[in-house]
Amino acid sequence: MLLRCSGQHKISSAFPFYIKDARARRLPLLGGGDVIHDWSYILCRLNFLEQDQVIGNSVYALGLVLYMVSIAPGLYYARDSRA
Repeated sequence: MLLRCSGQHKISSAFPFYIKDARARRLPLLGGGDVIHDWSYILCRLNFLEQDQVIGNSVYALGLVLYMVSIAPGLYYARDSRA
């Protein structure tokens, strides 16, 4: 269940899209004009700002994998219990 929730959070929330916005900074931020885009700050400090698209896409892909992995055992046991 925890795996499914983690995967679903990564694919259904704005989380990967927020990471991908680190360089462009087009998404509106809450808190006023002096708010720092946290992913822009984190990626800049780690010298990964140029890879924001790759990181955002990777987080999305990881979410899909986690979600699929969490569903697979349920499908297997559901199929097995019918026999």
